[in-house]
Amino acid sequence: IMIDSKAFHTLSYGLYVISSVDDEGRQVGCVANTFTQIASTPPLVSVSLNKDNATTRAIEHSKRYNVSVLSIEATMELIGCFGFKSSYDIDKFAEFDHVECSRCIPYLGKYCVARFCVDVRETLDAATHTLFIGEVVESEVLTNDEPMTYSYYHEVLRGKTPPKAASFNPD
Repeated sequence: IMIDSKAFHTLSYGLYVISSVDDEGRQVGCVANTFTQIASTPPLVSVSLNKDNATTRAIEHSKRYNVSVLSIEATMELIGCFGFKSSYDIDKFAEFDHVECSRCIPYLGKYCVARFCVDVRETLDAATHTLFIGEVVESEVLTNDEPMTYSYYHEVLRGKTPPKAASFNPD
């Protein structure tokens, strides 16, 4: 039995900035394409993040995170900063317009179609990644812009997949 890695490229994804606050109060964030709704009552969602990410460690500490649903207007500069740089090295939010939810977690104020604030209910070990399952405690639509899909990011913007991404494939 073979695994055709190209089959994974047919899966449909969005593009999101996942953010949290670490144990020192620093705002951290990363790009992910693995955010998804898993139940409606209560409103449960999940996201898978690389275990080495500063954002993963912050969520493990705080037990909460925000999701910014990126619009097709999001710049490659923003995606590059949140997707290819580390919150261990720079303050990613210093360069981009952002707002804090009622729980003091940042989300993007620009290039963001909607946002979700999530309380983590369960954490699962997923090999190189951690799967966070949580309940949405706040959400709102921010613009009528079109959400960015991972396909749009690759095909129109010619974006690359970061090595720490769940969908990274060296082929």
